[in-house]
Amino acid sequence: MNGTALVHFQSVFSCFRQHSENCFRVTLCCALILLMGVSCQAQDQKETPARDLPGPESFQVSTTDGLSLSARYFAPIRSGKETPVVVLLHMNGRDQKSWDNVALALQNKKIAALTVDLRGHGDSKDYVNGARWQKETLRRSDFLAMVRQDMESVKAELVRRHNHGLHNIERLGIVGAELGATVAVLWAYFDWTNADGARQDYPTVSDGMGKRGRDVKSLVLLSPQYNFKGVRVRPVETQLLKKRLSVSLLWGSKDRKYNRDGQRIHRGLQISRRGQEDTDHPASMFETRLQGTDLLRKEVSSQGVQDQIVNFLNKQLHKGLAGANVVWKQRRTPFKDILQEAL
Repeated sequence: MNGTALVHFQSVFSCFRQHSENCFRVTLCCALILLMGVSCQAQDQKETPARDLPGPESFQVSTTDGLSLSARYFAPIRSGKETPVVVLLHMNGRDQKSWDNVALALQNKKIAALTVDLRGHGDSKDYVNGARWQKETLRRSDFLAMVRQDMESVKAELVRRHNHGLHNIERLGIVGAELGATVAVLWAYFDWTNADGARQDYPTVSDGMGKRGRDVKSLVLLSPQYNFKGVRVRPVETQLLKKRLSVSLLWGSKDRKYNRDGQRIHRGLQISRRGQEDTDHPASMFETRLQGTDLLRKEVSSQGVQDQIVNFLNKQLHKGLAGANVVWKQRRTPFKDILQEAL
């Protein structure tokens, strides 16, 4: 090999080596970026310790009949206009604190949660004018007021936070235990059948700010009763829930009454699909006499009650609404709030 050829060969080899080194650097950078992405995704999917989650915001909600309800809002670390929101309703004689662990678990799934003491329970025993709740026994009219008064006031608060971009009320779920299950069913029916200006406390003129109801997309009912102290779950309500909402039922099977009522309500929700499982209306029975939020106690927790609740809501309110029209839009507020703002 003469000198000219040797110089040419060395030049070619040098270029090849430099090109190879550049390719290696590019490949290495791509690999590092990919690994960082996988690491960030895994870190994003990892649950945040409860101590690192934002603490709940406590506030009061005023009803149209002058009662002050105690409530709390659990916001996810990163929330916005795609964030679902869930309202948690307690049993008769209990309060909102019975839902604390579930609310924290929902936060970890990027779902906002609102807990509330229904009238006559917990810290919801004071009127705005300073009077004190005097009733020792709740009557049927009080339970119905929880639907028409308490839940409508909670909805107004949810709309207000929706308009501030904290969550998307189109992705609304309700979880109720025993009494709370009855309130959840009746209010979901009310929300769907009294939308678009049919309510007396909403303006009847069109203001171009979207619909006012049909926001509830999913229900979880713990130990629902067909007849709770004279307040019935009627076939007309289960028919609407069957067609419009995803509904999960959970109850303790060793209590004969609750087992009978749970199965009766579940049969009314079932959609015939030629032998296929109705995944939008599942039912879970647990071998215990415990009911409602008592199903969350340690002796039953090994059966995964809380996980079933949270995973069902996560699936239905996130992925389950992928093809639905749930785009965030500014919403109108209840008529009473509009009047207050005008004054």
